[in-house]
Amino acid sequence: MGSYLASWIINGQPPFEMTECDPLRFGSWTTNDYVLAKARESYGMNNAVTYPHEERFAGRPTSRVSGAHEVLESEGACMQIHSGWEQPAWFTSPGQQPQYCPSFQRTNWHEAVEKEVDLVMTSAGIIDLTPFAKIIVQGRQAAAFMDYMTANSVPPLGRTVITHILSPTGHVYAELTVTRTHEDTFLVITGSGVELHDLRWLQDYARRGNWNVSFANITEDMGCLSVAGPKSKDILSTLSPVFNGKFPFFSCKEVLETSELWR
Repeated sequence: MGSYLASWIINGQPPFEMTECDPLRFGSWTTNDYVLAKARESYGMNNAVTYPHEERFAGRPTSRVSGAHEVLESEGACMQIHSGWEQPAWFTSPGQQPQYCPSFQRTNWHEAVEKEVDLVMTSAGIIDLTPFAKIIVQGRQAAAFMDYMTANSVPPLGRTVITHILSPTGHVYAELTVTRTHEDTFLVITGSGVELHDLRWLQDYARRGNWNVSFANITEDMGCLSVAGPKSKDILSTLSPVFNGKFPFFSCKEVLETSELWR
């Protein structure tokens, strides 16, 4: 471990994937109360049996909940924690208790997950993706900076690309979804588990190169819902006429509905 950390300090990146050792995997949601509760829980379960997909509930719920949290719970959502976010793992059926029953074989959520997958694949479903990290990159040199930092071409206005940050040694450091919302503004989406990990990399390079760009971490300020499935367009077209027209893959539009801005 000492050798890996030394390499990280000297070279600016670890020799292997070490995200699970990165202090930035924790954010402001890890309060003192949360840390104390988790320390007691971990010590108390030191010799307990560990199950696949295990959830531990000390310090829960955290402060990281989406705007849809109460609605999801009322619909029978059983929550799991992911990067501090309380996120639905599965939904109970009517009459079923929303409780966590781990197993080495089939768990009590097996049939519920199977049903949910079938509904989304054959009809449509709404998936809360709010935990995805969301970063605004803005400034006079924003386009040039993103072109310098990422492997794919910078998208034109209103378009989205999937791209990668490459390290100086040629490794893939991060995968990003980048949308150009204005000429000098980009919305960067990355995984919830690497929110601060990826933001740090962008900020470090902007500082070193004296780039005229600014960053805003809006992860907890913007909700994200995915409407997925073969009938998703039919559902969305009832909400706004913009979905009835030409709306190609990897495109982005801003829609103002009921005083709310959708993107």
